[in-house]
Amino acid sequence: MDRELELSPVEIQSLRDRWYSTIGQEIIREMISQLREKRFEWVKSLSLLPPTSSTTPYPEILDDLRGLEMSRLDLRNVSLSFFDLSFSKFDHCNLKGISLQGSKLSHSEFKNSNLSNADMLQIMADNSAFIDCKFIKAMMRMGDYRASRFVECSLIGSILYDCNFSKAQFESVELYKAKTDGAIFPNGFNIKNHLRNQPRNDRGFP
Repeated sequence: MDRELELSPVEIQSLRDRWYSTIGQEIIREMISQLREKRFEWVKSLSLLPPTSSTTPYPEILDDLRGLEMSRLDLRNVSLSFFDLSFSKFDHCNLKGISLQGSKLSHSEFKNSNLSNADMLQIMADNSAFIDCKFIKAMMRMGDYRASRFVECSLIGSILYDCNFSKAQFESVELYKAKTDGAIFPNGFNIKNHLRNQPRNDRGFP
């Protein structure tokens, strides 16, 4: 997959506004309920969402969830694999064990969320922001995180083989015992020091 093309603020807002329509709210309720039961009948309703001015770039392989906003939800062990979640937001969500394998999360934003033990194999998450998030022992192999930001995040024991972190920003990030063979990090980033640094124990996560 290619990186997401820049959208205008108006285009991004239209992606988000559709989820606040009557049908959008109904789909979200069905989605949350069915995801916990490993059911996906709700996907058929996505075509009923209000149209937007920007089309999803991979409709044949990724169902369109762009602009979705989730807050304070328990979505442990659900599957959102092979969805386009570009421009989405997750705030204070428990996503432990979630599967995002093969999904597109370009320009997405995760805050105060727990993605420990998540399956994030081969995701596209360029230009995204991960703030106060936990990725302990997450499978992130072959992920594309170019130009993304990781701020106050714990990636202890995560699998980062062959990830692309070119031009990414790392601020107060824990990478103790992460597996990084083949991963590309920003110029000047001292990965060896980060792998040796003992983790702090003062983080509060769901």
